[in-house]
Amino acid sequence: MRMSARKQVELEQTPTVTPLCESDPPRFASDALGGRTTLTLVDAHRVEQDVQRALHAVPGAHFGSLVVRRLPDGVCLQGNVEFDLQACDLSEVARGVTGVDTVVNHIVDRSVRPVMPR
Repeated sequence: MRMSARKQVELEQTPTVTPLCESDPPRFASDALGGRTTLTLVDAHRVEQDVQRALHAVPGAHFGSLVVRRLPDGVCLQGNVEFDLQACDLSEVARGVTGVDTVVNHIVDRSVRPVMPR
């Protein structure tokens, strides 16, 4: 069976992913970096997951949708949220995750707050 030249090039360009093979997986992606400055695809995905977990853990925040995408120095947040009481700075929560320095926040706050009479 002969492989076409195009298929062979596609196979050669497939990125290699270094799996994390530890008996006890790290809590945060940057813990898995072990001092490395570059992220593998697995590390980058773990940072996205850590940010999602941190945002979903904010008391009183209810996300209608939430998408976290990895950027070179941080993450981009997209979606919508409603807060029970007072709004929270979700960018600061995301920056609290190890490995996140920059946050592009495109989350829409859909909370309805009562208007105080004048």
